[in-house]
Amino acid sequence: MQDLRDPLPRKYDVDPEALAQFIADAGERRTKPIKLSFRGRQGFSKDVGRYRKPDDNKVVGKRFWLGHDQARSTWLASIISEYHQQFVQGDGDGLWTSAHLKAIEFIVDARDHITRRKAERLRGELAGFNQRPPVADIQPLTFSLSPAVVIPMRPAAPAKSTQGDSLYGAIDAYLATLNGKRVSDAHKWRAKQVLDRTLKGIRSDCPLAEINYLWLDRLADHFKARPKTRRGGPMRPETVVTTLRYIRTFFAWCDDVAFGGWEGPRKLVRPFRVRANDLMSPVELRAAATIEQFDVGILAKLYQSGSEFQQMLILAGLFIGATQKELAVLEKQEFDLANGILAHYRNKTQVLGTFWLPPELVTRLRAEFAKHPNAPLAMYTEDGNPLVWFKNERIACDSVRLMWDRLRIKAGTPNAPSFKFLRKFAGDFAMRYGGQEMGQVALSHARQTVLAKNYSSARDFDAFMAVQQQMYAELKASGMFDSVVRRKYTRHPRADRDACSNRLRSRDARIGERPEREPRSRKQA
Repeated sequence: MQDLRDPLPRKYDVDPEALAQFIADAGERRTKPIKLSFRGRQGFSKDVGRYRKPDDNKVVGKRFWLGHDQARSTWLASIISEYHQQFVQGDGDGLWTSAHLKAIEFIVDARDHITRRKAERLRGELAGFNQRPPVADIQPLTFSLSPAVVIPMRPAAPAKSTQGDSLYGAIDAYLATLNGKRVSDAHKWRAKQVLDRTLKGIRSDCPLAEINYLWLDRLADHFKARPKTRRGGPMRPETVVTTLRYIRTFFAWCDDVAFGGWEGPRKLVRPFRVRANDLMSPVELRAAATIEQFDVGILAKLYQSGSEFQQMLILAGLFIGATQKELAVLEKQEFDLANGILAHYRNKTQVLGTFWLPPELVTRLRAEFAKHPNAPLAMYTEDGNPLVWFKNERIACDSVRLMWDRLRIKAGTPNAPSFKFLRKFAGDFAMRYGGQEMGQVALSHARQTVLAKNYSSARDFDAFMAVQQQMYAELKASGMFDSVVRRKYTRHPRADRDACSNRLRSRDARIGERPEREPRSRKQA
């Protein structure tokens, strides 16, 4: 057999000595874990590097088909990847050439040749062993054997997973990584709730090596069965979809970074695929087919029962199409109160929206700006905090929701829709009176067509403002702005804080004291 360390022919255009050394080490080199693609009849494949097509000179990815044996395919993919890193990346343009592909074929043939020779030698030894004459009868032993002493074996202690390669350790590492990314505080908080509380609450800590496809499938089935929540009812289908999406993202991250050496199973995302409609009962499907909207009469009753601050939030929800979080990030510099215009980039989609502001909203915004002349945000609570703020990666207070719950009771409409339905009312009105395009403008939705994404970002804001003025005229004609109860909205900051803590439903995780304020003098008090 040829010595693999002998110089190789120059037909490979590769350093012969380096290639011979690479081939000699290929058999002893440890096969590293590597992800493969599988396609029924064609078998396993791996994309490694790029090459230039001879017909059109176009650079495309190079795919190697490795057969149907997974162990052999993993070994081949490991050899090809290491060859590409050692020989191809530093050669000219870093592309596969015919010389490199011939070298790969030579390496595979050489190692397979050695493997076949070893198998043939072992087969010959086995054949020679079978041809030996039978052994004659063995004479009985002349001495007695001492009785065997049975020593009871201690049961092996269960392997304890270290924090580094366990499920809980991976969750902590993922959440720490997420804190350094440019995502919203609400996304970080929701990920912490799903992983740190929900997932840890139903699954105990275990090594990542024990998590396979069956483990993930049973986990997903637990949520698809819509388990009961702390309120007693089944989990909402939308909550199931959101929970599975966050868990799927977490395990995909563990697979991508190979956390603790864990490699996810093939079809990793399949157990987490679910549609909300597939989880609904027939009654829920019929209810979901109808989008709940505000009745103008209930809307007028809520507005007339509110204070000036509450009325400002209602008008902002109707004419800006903003929910709590969006109202909390509005800045004063975005408003042109002289002309009654707001130009704001939506925090979620980064799409520009230009909105017309009714006179009642402009008046209340002027009064609100005067309360905080040196603060950047447009709206604050009475204790100087934003409308929605976070603390220790948790929602510390959502004052808009608290205000809305109290207003519904005060107005005698406890079953009125939640605050977010003001945005739905604005989008529905714009679509009914201006078409789908005006509905997209009203809600600052992301652009859908190729033209809007790549060629022009223009939107007909003049036509949209006309639709807003028409909505204002209808609301005014309904008597919404008549007989307004001008009552100052007073509340105690500690009461708001306690109400927020009750919504968290956890005494031990209760939010600490609100940010300290400078003490007021007796004269100011």
